[in-house]
Amino acid sequence: MKKEPTWREAGRRCRLSREELVMAQELGLSPRALIRNIPPVSGRKEPWKDPPGVRIRKLYEKRKKENGKDHEGPQR
Repeated sequence: MKKEPTWREAGRRCRLSREELVMAQELGLSPRALIRNIPPVSGRKEPWKDPPGVRIRKLYEKRKKENGKDHEGPQR
């Protein structure tokens, strides 16, 4: 992974799995963007926001569908 400490910090703070971190990198997301978009704990201010892991998976599936590829997950 490039920028290993930054991605590690984003994964820890967003509670992302290794697979979700790889998906985020393939989507071109930055670790700072992931950390910045963590929904508030109470959920009152922004109840429509999904947790980062769920949002990454939805974006990844949408991107793969648009590209016409039926893809299960990132390749390792």
